[in-house]
Amino acid sequence: MMQPQEVRLLQQPPPPPTPALWEMTLEELRDAILQCLLQGPAGHYRIGRLYNHIVLCRRAVNEGYPTTREYFRQHVRVLSYRSLVMFGAVARKFRREFCEKYGMVQLGLLLEHERLRYGHYPYFPGDPGAVPVELPRRAGLTLTKPFADCTLEDLRQWVRARRAHQHFPEPAGPLA
Repeated sequence: MMQPQEVRLLQQPPPPPTPALWEMTLEELRDAILQCLLQGPAGHYRIGRLYNHIVLCRRAVNEGYPTTREYFRQHVRVLSYRSLVMFGAVARKFRREFCEKYGMVQLGLLLEHERLRYGHYPYFPGDPGAVPVELPRRAGLTLTKPFADCTLEDLRQWVRARRAHQHFPEPAGPLA
């Protein structure tokens, strides 16, 4: 038999639905981003989705700001624009479940890994855990590990090494 207190819990109305993004004002979208920041890593995927909406629908530009970047520089100072862009890219390329499983920063580094390797951001239809990542080791050797087994430091090290290699490419051959 149910206790009276349990009956009250079951009779509470459900929370109101979240308004659709296109129904929200720019200020409401900004407030939603700031609320997501309070949730920590759990809110980063939603920040990416909100950022993508503001950019793709040109919400800030339509409100009179010269650029979306300028809007965020003025109104969302607690989060760098670089982080917003990364959250947006990850939210665009990965499903929420993978963002929660691996983390936005790790997936952002995986995207950067793939961009530096292939020149573009690939689409990941499934779990990116099996994607091979070549990690630099001493004496020019590499170690290939699946993404799921890589640490955050492994990925950062790879991106640093790859960027350094792009700035100082090896000569094509001996000079004649």
